[in-house]
Amino acid sequence: MLKYLNHTSVIICPHGGKLQFVPALGRSFQVLGSPVLTESDLMRAVIVGCNQTTPPLKPCTRIVRVLLGQAREILVDGEIPLLENLQALTDGVPPGTCSVVLNASSNARVAALTPTSPQARTLLAARQGGVPFCEKCDPDP
Repeated sequence: MLKYLNHTSVIICPHGGKLQFVPALGRSFQVLGSPVLTESDLMRAVIVGCNQTTPPLKPCTRIVRVLLGQAREILVDGEIPLLENLQALTDGVPPGTCSVVLNASSNARVAALTPTSPQARTLLAARQGGVPFCEKCDPDP
């Protein structure tokens, strides 16, 4: 079973560039104290150190598209979390495919994500239990 990525995961382009993430303050889901990585986090990240620099090549500087690794069965603060099988296309010329090289600090598996806020725990418990979160209102007679 795949694990969720968090902000301490190491993701690189094929030319050695490393993604640097913008802090996700107030994220409701965390894995070992680090915010779960979402698709929007990835799109805001900067790739630093890509060695594809010889003209006419262009170094990778950011992600332009996620190809694989989205956990669409749950949203984290309205955003799609990412999994360790992530593959994402860069803006380099020619483009490269980024992948995860280290996810050792994540212990949350897809089936065992632990929410940190009371509201998130309640919603997840209702979803997992198959119980309606609220009862359907009947109109007055």
